[in-house]
Amino acid sequence: MAYQDISLLFRQALSQQASQQLSGLLNDIQSDPITLTTRPDNAAWRWEATGEFTVRSAYFASKNTLTTHYDTRRIWKLKVPPRMRVFAWLMVLNKILTVDNLMRRGWSMVNRCVLCKNSSESVLHLFEQCQVSVQVYTQAAQAVHMVIPITGAIREIIENNYNAQFVIWPERCTRIFRDISKQKEQLVHEIVTEYQLQERTQDREE
Repeated sequence: MAYQDISLLFRQALSQQASQQLSGLLNDIQSDPITLTTRPDNAAWRWEATGEFTVRSAYFASKNTLTTHYDTRRIWKLKVPPRMRVFAWLMVLNKILTVDNLMRRGWSMVNRCVLCKNSSESVLHLFEQCQVSVQVYTQAAQAVHMVIPITGAIREIIENNYNAQFVIWPERCTRIFRDISKQKEQLVHEIVTEYQLQERTQDREE
């Protein structure tokens, strides 16, 4: 059923925001149709591999806004190299080996962001809240004339500025393991270069 037909089922006219939400929902349904089976439904806890509820997983899910507010299926539809999709998927699931995740695995170390040196390191901090990352994102976005909301918008970083992930993470690792740092201007240049290369690749494919 078309969007116009569905809107006629409402007794009152939809607001502009409601119309946009309805249109987005219908587009999602059409692009990823639901496949029905004869198997009975069963409840499963999505934050445990076994599907069973645990207090530990509930605690980490409540602390991790990446997993609670983002549909990971969207990542696999991005027109980017597979390595970028895999990295973004691990990032959203909070599986990247940031300091906080290493400490949960039993490693003993000081938890401090090596980029800004002002906060503890986590996936959420490194890619969304770190002052250095935010400045690099902003300057790169301005250079390619993109409007990318940063604060509280990890999904925007994933879907619209995915090249930045492949610059921020290697820079973080280089600073830790080789004690070598690049200037922010260099990081911005690398993001812009990756973005432009990706744009040309997509244009050729289309």
